[in-house]
Amino acid sequence: MKKIIYIYLTCFLLVACKVQNVNKDIENIEQNNKILPTLDISSVDKLFDKWDKAWSEGQYELIPSCVTNNYIRHDIEGDRIISRDDYSKEIMQIRNALPDIQFLIHDRSIEADRVWIRYTLKYSDPKTGKMINQKGMQVYRIEQNKLAETWLVLQEAGTEWPEVTK
Repeated sequence: MKKIIYIYLTCFLLVACKVQNVNKDIENIEQNNKILPTLDISSVDKLFDKWDKAWSEGQYELIPSCVTNNYIRHDIEGDRIISRDDYSKEIMQIRNALPDIQFLIHDRSIEADRVWIRYTLKYSDPKTGKMINQKGMQVYRIEQNKLAETWLVLQEAGTEWPEVTK
């Protein structure tokens, strides 16, 4: 008898835990599917014009108007929160190492509070002087017209995006 009660209790607890997990999954789905305000295209254009000037022309004074105080990055180094000042220093270091760095944007899409970009990164190899192409995709989360979070994926140097013709 004790064995049967134990089996019933175990089954009840397993079912109760499963129902609780399903309820949490449903809450997460509802949270992820909530309707977010759509970004204004002209404000996104202005933000990325300034961001490009900071990167391409070294106009570092524009960075505070582009990036939130604590910028969340998801990249090859892992997930990290970086202060705006530390991120400015990283950009300066990259530009010092690769002074001719350029971002050529192929596609950009805006959905809710996210901006998706497919681009080619071009720079001269510091050792050989040879021009390097590196393809990437990046998603930015925008908060109060500033970059708040990014997910970055880069392909190996020398890769090409095949251009699709219709």
